[in-house]
Amino acid sequence: MKKIKTIFFVLQNISVIFVYVAFPYNGVLSFSENSSLYSDMISYQTEFSTKSVVDCFLESYYPSETGYFVESKVITAFCGFVEYFVESENPLLLQPTVSPTSGLPGQSYTFSVIYKDNQNDAPKSGYPKVRVFIDQAEIAGSPFTLDVLGSDYSEGVLCSTTIVLNIASDRYSFYFMTYDMWDFYQASEIMVNQPVVNTPPQLAWTSEAGYESDGVEPNFGDINTIFYFRIKYIDADNHPPLQEYPKVFILQNGTTIQTLSLNYVTGVYNTIFTNFCFRTMDWAY
Repeated sequence: MKKIKTIFFVLQNISVIFVYVAFPYNGVLSFSENSSLYSDMISYQTEFSTKSVVDCFLESYYPSETGYFVESKVITAFCGFVEYFVESENPLLLQPTVSPTSGLPGQSYTFSVIYKDNQNDAPKSGYPKVRVFIDQAEIAGSPFTLDVLGSDYSEGVLCSTTIVLNIASDRYSFYFMTYDMWDFYQASEIMVNQPVVNTPPQLAWTSEAGYESDGVEPNFGDINTIFYFRIKYIDADNHPPLQEYPKVFILQNGTTIQTLSLNYVTGVYNTIFTNFCFRTMDWAY
């Protein structure tokens, strides 16, 4: 249940009385003429917390043979406020999602939510919106307005927008917010920690002596030979490799006989060199 404050004007011109009722909405007072409300308004007069006399400028349009002419006059009006309660509920925002949940920088991501209002009230113009963050800092352009796809608000309508995310990060989060046409507010109940925007890492030969075209040195040896494996790990987003990666897989006749994690040597993550050394195991096979 919500409290609504209504401003009204009672305009009297000779024997004709008009009652205008205005609902505060989006910072603008919109007036509608409804003379049937006059008798109801009389009972509220003792409840006015504010009542004043104002001058109103009215224009009347009359048809004539040459078109329309305007009759203008200033009349006196009583202005007051009435507060009353209405049965209404805040709108709902359901099933917040983003698709895809992971992808590349520069890729489009679609943010969607279901807007539902049990009184079938439409969302306020420019809503719902989605707020997108990286490390709790709102990204440029946020909040973003969603497109409303449908009009049966009591059943729920899909609202979505597509955003290009250019910054690589695994710390994106978002939530939705809205008002209905009566300015009742609602935000989605959870902050969703998605999407993951990431450039896949690459592995390359190090181009060092002996490693120009492969990742092992020497290429031949006996059971006492120590073989050194080196690889260059490159990540455009400067993300470190997952723990225990990169790995080298040792195969014999097409079958993996050993898997070993490589050790970090030097450099930032977009120019990492890693190595691992071990004795050959062929004596056991």
